[in-house]
Amino acid sequence: MKLFRQILRSCHVSYLLSLLALVAFGPNEAASPITPEKP
Repeated sequence: MKLFRQILRSCHVSYLLSLLALVAFGPNEAASPITPEKP
């Protein structure tokens, strides 16, 4: 049970880090092809 909780916590932390990276770099990197370029 303790191991499962540790794995869950590590997955949650990595998920939060990826979400933070998506928020930080997403609008410039990922959403750029989706959104039309502004003049």
